[in-house]
Amino acid sequence: MRRVMSLLLLVAAAAAPKTFACGDKFMAFGQGIRFQLIYAAAHPGAILVYLQPGSTLAQPANRDRLVGILRLVGHRPQIVSAPEELRAAVTTGEFDIILTEPAKMMSVAESISAAKIAPTVVQLLWEPTRQVLNNIDQQDKCTVAVTKRSHELLIVVNDVMDQRHNRAPSISCQRKRT
Repeated sequence: MRRVMSLLLLVAAAAAPKTFACGDKFMAFGQGIRFQLIYAAAHPGAILVYLQPGSTLAQPANRDRLVGILRLVGHRPQIVSAPEELRAAVTTGEFDIILTEPAKMMSVAESISAAKIAPTVVQLLWEPTRQVLNNIDQQDKCTVAVTKRSHELLIVVNDVMDQRHNRAPSISCQRKRT
């Protein structure tokens, strides 16, 4: 019995270095690291989220998920729902990006005209159809399809923040297909 135990200890000791191989520490029971745990914004920004009360994105679960993902990667989101709150927030000049729904674009355009430093406006569409996405691609607007499984929003926000950080003369915002 002692010989069997000694042999098992010897085999375990010989195999130990292989269990600490590079990359294996990221694998736990067949699962890799989740995207949110490794993604961090290169240039975190102040983001104003302007949602229409009663819309799909303004529902508590969707709103909290949207803000939670932005916070998780390092951005500083703030939510407003009234036009007065939007105007007050934009005039401070603290925000880099405004995320809003297409129905609120007129209010946003009016508020931005009074701002010292104009933030980039990104329109959010909650789970749009293929036809709507094709129309958006043809119009070349800065619009993001927000779904439960897509990271398109984070990619577009990161791209806009990179351009703002590099002081690009004009910031272009393109919908990124994921």
